[in-house]
Amino acid sequence: HGSKKKILTQKRPILAIVDGAARYGLQPDYILSRTISKTYGVSIQRELSAFKQAYPSIELHKNQILFGKYVKDCFFPMIRKNDTIRTDESPQIFYFQTVDKNNTDKIVIKLYESDEVNPIFAVDHNENNSSSSKLCAQKEYKLPTDWLKNENNNDNDNDNENENEPPQSNIPVAFFFSSST
Repeated sequence: HGSKKKILTQKRPILAIVDGAARYGLQPDYILSRTISKTYGVSIQRELSAFKQAYPSIELHKNQILFGKYVKDCFFPMIRKNDTIRTDESPQIFYFQTVDKNNTDKIVIKLYESDEVNPIFAVDHNENNSSSSKLCAQKEYKLPTDWLKNENNNDNDNDNENENEPPQSNIPVAFFFSSST
């Protein structure tokens, strides 16, 4: 019934593990790449129209919509489960915009992990709490007081029709997934 496959095993598997750990301790760049076991990403607010276009079959609850224009707590993947990365890769830089005009002086990054390759939500707002995502880390960063002013002076098309919306300005955030820690 099909082809035969040969499975090789070490005579002393624990020694193979110790040998690998010792080699890594003596020469940390011994391991050049690794496979990611989970999907990692951040919680973002997506535009409602873009969300409905991408996921037409998903029904949203009132508590998932922000300002009538954004879907709250969407999972934005930075790196996906089963991706292979090299340990010498540069950090990935992503750009974010604030959607809350009352919080333009800071940005809060919430890093989530998921067992799914393509999670949709970072936080589940339903009573069954079916989200597979788990909060790994959270950090608040204060933004320079003039970052938004400088961005707005360079962009004359930044007049907002709705006063609840903040000025649109990109905030660069770098993530190091190639590190072994």
